[in-house]
Amino acid sequence: MQPAMSSSPSSVDALQALLADQGYLADRRLATALFLSLQLRRPLFLEGEAGVGKTELAKVLAHSLGAPLIRLQCYEGLDVAQAAYEWNVGRQLLHIRLAEAGTAADRADAGRSIYSREMLMERPLLAALSSAQPAVLLIDFYNECFRGGAKSPYDLLDTHPSSCGVFAHNTVAPTKKLIALARRVGLPIFYSTNESRPNTSGRRASAGDTVTHRRATKKYADDYEIYPELAPQPEDIVIHKQRASCFYGTPLLLQLNAMGIKSLIVGGGTASGCFRAGVVDAQSAGFHVTAVEECIFD
Repeated sequence: MQPAMSSSPSSVDALQALLADQGYLADRRLATALFLSLQLRRPLFLEGEAGVGKTELAKVLAHSLGAPLIRLQCYEGLDVAQAAYEWNVGRQLLHIRLAEAGTAADRADAGRSIYSREMLMERPLLAALSSAQPAVLLIDFYNECFRGGAKSPYDLLDTHPSSCGVFAHNTVAPTKKLIALARRVGLPIFYSTNESRPNTSGRRASAGDTVTHRRATKKYADDYEIYPELAPQPEDIVIHKQRASCFYGTPLLLQLNAMGIKSLIVGGGTASGCFRAGVVDAQSAGFHVTAVEECIFD
């Protein structure tokens, strides 16, 4: 049984001590390379003769951090069935036989499910890809972006200069589908919105501030609340930000790392503004980012 996932060591010395506790003596050069790999969330290529401790290091590190160890032994003649996955033919045949003995609905269902994920036997590559826990990140789906209805933003400049108009409204239906799918498969969902809570440090420029050269317009108390049709549930996490990026000055990175999140499925915001700022910071932090085009304002 593996221990619970722990945080990465805070220094090279701490990493050496961690490995030593598991009976692995790493010199300073190896410990430094490994420490940087963990901190930068980048792969580390180890090279050496058989028996020098490459696999043992992976075993010790996985055990120490509470991470799964996925091992693929490479050799001549290795094919995709042995490296990635293969179909469980026996289970497929049994499924077909049961469907043939059932109703028409059973046979129709068999046609859809015979090549489903449940019929796969995972090999190391697929197991490694599947083990990366993803999360959904929805950037700035707050009310102010939807003010004035599904109109051109140019037609809303006088009354709602910060509205994305029709471009925001066009994302509602696909984003609802994304949220529903995420909840169905158990993916965590993060929302970001501008900081508007009372008694918080820092201050955002408002529409009436001369530094922005914008015309003062009426502000609503719920401007930065999430749009009702996409409202978060109690188990979702809402990040309140004071700058364009939802990572800058917020606990988002710490929360993602604490939950073991490795990749992000991202929607929302304008591609030239807050969306871009958040995605750039996510990639800089080592996350694999998938942008859902239908869920981005422009």
